[in-house]
Amino acid sequence: MVALLKYSVLRLAVFVGVLAVLAALGMGLVPAVVIAALVSMMLSFLFMGRQRAAVTAEIEARMERRHAAREAASPDPDSAHEDAVLDAAAADQEPRERS
Repeated sequence: MVALLKYSVLRLAVFVGVLAVLAALGMGLVPAVVIAALVSMMLSFLFMGRQRAAVTAEIEARMERRHAAREAASPDPDSAHEDAVLDAAAADQEPRERS
């Protein structure tokens, strides 16, 4: 969460900085906002690669933890049957039918 917050604040600061420069040059509000958004997007793409990678890694780790917690909380409904079939095959027994 820290990396995402840091990246967002940096992007917002770049946007506000570009917007301030455009406003100081006397550009209208709507074109200045559009141009500032585009320029800040390009600048963040070019110069904030490490921060973007940190955000991506943080989100990926969070998704993996969420997925692992979900797997632990509710196992696949076919897992019990699959385990029974594999155990029976290992013991050379007939697997019981799933009900």
